[in-house]
Amino acid sequence: MAAPNVSTESSVQSFVHALEQGRLAWIVRAVLGGAIVLAISFICLGWKFRGFSDPVAMDQAQEGREFARGNGWSTKNLRPLAIWQLEKNFGTVPKDGDNFPDTFNAPLPALVDAVAIKIVGPKMEFGKNEHIAPAERVIVALTMLLFLASVVVEYFLLRRLFDQRLAFWASALTLVCDLCWQYTLSGLPQMLMLLLFNTALYALLRATEINKDIEILTGETLASTVGGGVTLEESRAAGARTPRAVVWLAVAGVFFGLLALTHALAVWLFIGALVYVAVAFRRRGPVALVLLLAFALTYAPWIIRNYRVSGSAFGIARYTLYNGLGGSTAYHLRSTSDAIFEGVQLHFFRTKLQAGIVSAIEGLTSGLGNFIALGFFLCLLHVFRRPEVNSMRWAVLTMWVFAVAGMALLGTGGAVEPVSANQLQVLFLPVMLGFGLAYVLVLFSRREGSVGLLPRIALFAVLVLVSALPLVFTLLPRNVSSVQPSYVQPAINVLNGWTSEHEVIASDQPWGVAWYADRKSLWLPAKFKDLLGMSDNAKLPGTLCGVFLTPVSRSENYYYGIYRGEYADVGEKNPTIGYPSLILGNPNLPLFPFKEWYPLMGDMSYTFYADRARWPRPGMANASNKQ
Repeated sequence: MAAPNVSTESSVQSFVHALEQGRLAWIVRAVLGGAIVLAISFICLGWKFRGFSDPVAMDQAQEGREFARGNGWSTKNLRPLAIWQLEKNFGTVPKDGDNFPDTFNAPLPALVDAVAIKIVGPKMEFGKNEHIAPAERVIVALTMLLFLASVVVEYFLLRRLFDQRLAFWASALTLVCDLCWQYTLSGLPQMLMLLLFNTALYALLRATEINKDIEILTGETLASTVGGGVTLEESRAAGARTPRAVVWLAVAGVFFGLLALTHALAVWLFIGALVYVAVAFRRRGPVALVLLLAFALTYAPWIIRNYRVSGSAFGIARYTLYNGLGGSTAYHLRSTSDAIFEGVQLHFFRTKLQAGIVSAIEGLTSGLGNFIALGFFLCLLHVFRRPEVNSMRWAVLTMWVFAVAGMALLGTGGAVEPVSANQLQVLFLPVMLGFGLAYVLVLFSRREGSVGLLPRIALFAVLVLVSALPLVFTLLPRNVSSVQPSYVQPAINVLNGWTSEHEVIASDQPWGVAWYADRKSLWLPAKFKDLLGMSDNAKLPGTLCGVFLTPVSRSENYYYGIYRGEYADVGEKNPTIGYPSLILGNPNLPLFPFKEWYPLMGDMSYTFYADRARWPRPGMANASNKQ
């Protein structure tokens, strides 16, 4: 009776071996993985997506639409600080009919959005009971494709670092990472950055491998084995490999440059890579210079363009470094001069850096998106057999340290906002996940009873299941609104029919007006008197026709938010007469020309103050809404 049991056990073992390493392995993995990815994509895009909620995503999308129209990198989101910069450097600002240059956003995300807008068209139209713009769904779909492409590059990167099995399972863990799917739905450029960063790491790894080979051929290890010298053949072999390392470093420099053109904060990643190459590579100076030159040639055209259109190499983006010093970035961009920055001292940045690093470390798990990735830091204590793997650990660590420093200076709250336009830690998820998984496998291999296929499959199944739980809970049905609370898209879109393309709408969410209404929108200046001054002095590329207020300002706390927040004219003789009066629904202000008003949602959450009754039923304006 024992023979059948032996036969059955042997058949099971054979089947398991075929699933893991045999002919069935890749077929089963490809079919299963493709089905899971398609299911997640359809659920996220069809059921979970409620439209953009991040101002940066909307701002880049409206800039992409302008690019698709052939207007270059121009914007309809008019920031007072940008207007001041143009007037200061050129003595004038673009007039009605001219394109207003954007010097705040990086250029590449707008190109990706432009592709999506070319597919569906530039018009922003909503059907009956439709609350999500078709262009946003296409942008999210393209972002998902970029995410999947980054996972493919991750697989080849980790396969070269470790082996095929680890690369596959690390890629699978990335595919079920809830944080990555949240970024795909946000419309932010992090998935494009992930693809570029993985590619740059792959090129850096290839250069590191060649560098280690050259060190072995010309180093002390070989010299001791051949009697204290290097042969002519070995010297020639080392010389032949040097150009290949230079080429791969140049490729890495180009992709780091493209990464910086996707988000300027990624310059800090490049600085970390440059430090690593300067320390770890043979012939440090010339080799590091190749990396620097390739990066500079890729990034320099954008700096030249910024200087030509604004008179400043970094436009107004450089003022983001002052975030948290005398106000937020939003408050600074609403300023009409740079006088607010004059009192900032150097030690303010030191305090900000310290607080930002603490915040980033506290939010390390949420920032990376997977607890296994934390094993990377334990890997620093483990010595791998291959020298290039040991070397790449320090490359990743150096870039991560500089990335955290950059986020700290920018004021990114890693512990508070894991999904943020300025969050870079998610870029390290794939490579840190590979090292962390390698460390887990090292520990597992030392455990008694770990030998065999079934224990390994059980281990990977548990890791995938635990890693996928946040995504599973996210995909489960929940009783939430079908629209973003601060961005009711059809309500904003009606402004398109009430105004013309030659007019400007002042708003507390100009990115939303520019994207959904397709109209030029001025961000409300920091001071109420500056709003009136801009209109009177014709400093805008069009005629100011009204003020549109939304929950962005109305959701503030009644006293500390409205009367002491960023929309309060603190320091004025009577700060309650400016923006607080408008927020509370009183347009009867001295010299304020927009007396007609209309509540778009039937309450005061979305209110349009206009120079005249522009809406279809004028009787629903002041006559029926007087307080």
